[in-house]
Parts: sequence; structure tokens; C-alpha cells
Amino acid sequence: MTLILELPEKLEAALKSEALRRDVPAQEIVLLALDRELTLPKTPQAVRLAVLMEKWNKEMEDPANHESFDNVFVAMDEARVGQRKLFPAELKGVTW
Repeated sequence: MTLILELPEKLEAALKSEALRRDVPAQEIVLLALDRELTLPKTPQAVRLAVLMEKWNKEMEDPANHESFDNVFVAMDEARVGQRKLFPAELKGVTW
């Protein structure tokens, strides 16, 4: 089946980036995503988790929320028993 889609620029850029990262054609990324979306069983828990993750992703995109997320990361580091921080300030924007 041949299917022609008009992708928004942001989605197109993400698709190209992922294909480049995996060193595979963009078509393969799309086929894998469709296969995963259409063939995996949808349990109520999986659906709720997907909705929650999508909500969090949208919240993360809003710059107004960045400071509150930073506070969560700082609190997580302060609550750790060990000395090694999970979210060191010098790696902000690099690994987290």
C-alpha cells in the first residue's frame, strides 16, 4: 500500500533526525512506529500511561514550566542517600 502524508515541519525534522541517528531510511522509522502503534495490545494501564506521558511532554515544552521541573530535579538530588547526583548542574542541557 502506498500512502502519501503531509507532515508538519516539526514532525518531519524529528523523523529525519531519528532516521539519521539510527542510520536507516525514514520509511523504516515510520513503518516501525505504525507497527508498534497498531499491533501492540492496548491495556487500560498502557493507555493511561501513554496519556500521562503525552501530558508531561506537552508540559515540558512550555518554558514557563522549566523552573518547576528544575526544582523537582534538585529535590531528587537532595533526597538521595548517596553522594553522586543524578542531575548535576554542570550537565543541565547536556544530559538532562
